[in-house]
Amino acid sequence: MLSTQEASGAWHVARRAFPFQPTMDSGFPHGRDSWISASATSWAVMAIAHALPAGQASGKLAQAAQPRATKASPALQKVNFEKQIKPLLERSCLACHSGERPRGLLRVDSRDALVKGGESGMAAITPGHSEQSLLVDYISSLDAEPEMPPTAVRARFPKLSQDEVARLRAWIDQGADWPNGLTLKSPDSRVKR
Repeated sequence: MLSTQEASGAWHVARRAFPFQPTMDSGFPHGRDSWISASATSWAVMAIAHALPAGQASGKLAQAAQPRATKASPALQKVNFEKQIKPLLERSCLACHSGERPRGLLRVDSRDALVKGGESGMAAITPGHSEQSLLVDYISSLDAEPEMPPTAVRARFPKLSQDEVARLRAWIDQGADWPNGLTLKSPDSRVKR
């Protein structure tokens, strides 16, 4: 459990429910996920406290072990849209979310369309804030409803791997750069609807 704790001391849990009401700012990190993350952090602290051996306190402050140095996280590396993001969108998203009748009225073929969002009325991405981006919720959660891409079409349009989701998050956090005037074209837009 400690390996998933963030530097802030909190745990991040992505909400999975449809956003039926606006998110209130609680002051806890993680934007739209702040309420569920605050609860998860409370439960995690209680679990850790329960797991500690009973006895007298030593009177010394405990210091957490410092994590080993690792290579830079994807969020710190500049993401190349043409090489790293465009292929993901074309492979797994465009067939359903482009053209004349995009699913959920969400188009992912341009940056403007992603920022506009679909029938929910919420932006699919919020440049600079992947934690507030609805698209990230749909592609990263193991049991989100609806999970994207839907399981029925995964043979043709694979789910994004954890590394690909991390890369997409990093791209959004870095401002979601997109070449001017570029509209993506689906390599296979003949999806049975």
